[in-house]
Amino acid sequence: MLAACGGGGGDGSTTAPPPDNSTTAPPPDNSALPPNNVAGFAYVANGDSNNVSAFTIDATTGALTSIGAAVASGSGPRSVTVDPSGKFAYVANAGSNDISAFTIDGTTGALTSIGAAVATGSGPQSITVDPSGKFAYVAGGSTVSAYTINATTGSLTSIGAAVAAGIGPSSITTTRRIQ
Repeated sequence: MLAACGGGGGDGSTTAPPPDNSTTAPPPDNSALPPNNVAGFAYVANGDSNNVSAFTIDATTGALTSIGAAVASGSGPRSVTVDPSGKFAYVANAGSNDISAFTIDGTTGALTSIGAAVATGSGPQSITVDPSGKFAYVAGGSTVSAYTINATTGSLTSIGAAVAAGIGPSSITTTRRIQ
């Protein structure tokens, strides 16, 4: 005669053993994130030397530390901006009437050129990316130029003819729609 084990209820049923939780999912890959003491990166357009300096931002003190040698941009860079994802940086170059585009290394903050500069209106002074990260706008001369941003590559494509903006626009920014 066999005796039933473990069911306990007298009805002959048994319960399944508890799940094996000894294996867990691997930890997330944070290798593309900056070190914990780095809050982010800062970029400076150096108009007289035709380049962009890059810095890490200390998460505790806010102090800047140079990442290394400045990266070449177009002639007379006046403004630099970063898209909301933090993957791309754009520089308005007043001397060469164009925009330099760069990818940003998420770990080091280093800039790498995306390719040839993109033409803009005369004497661009300022560049911004809208909050959605889909569009870039450049103010300079007496116009504003608009571009779409390729979300994968960061490359810019002109939306069309520049629009009048007044005499000597020197700065531009955008905001999201407030409802």
